[in-house]
Amino acid sequence: MLLPTALGDQPILVRGSRKASLLAGYRRAILTGDEIELQKFKGKRVAGQEFITDIRTIQALLDAGAVDPAEMYAAAQGGG
Repeated sequence: MLLPTALGDQPILVRGSRKASLLAGYRRAILTGDEIELQKFKGKRVAGQEFITDIRTIQALLDAGAVDPAEMYAAAQGGG
């Protein structure tokens, strides 16, 4: 899954359905731009990374194209 960070979307390994659901809910809050919903994620972490909940920071990442709220999963790498 992709985790929005200050450096943009970063692929992470999410262990467990609770953490995956938490991250999915966070990305949904980013997609809708709901500041109240985003604040529910303040102080929460997944894969050791704290969620960004400052709307200005999120907007700057969106404007720069560093975060795509509709893209939740990292592209699979592999050959074959």
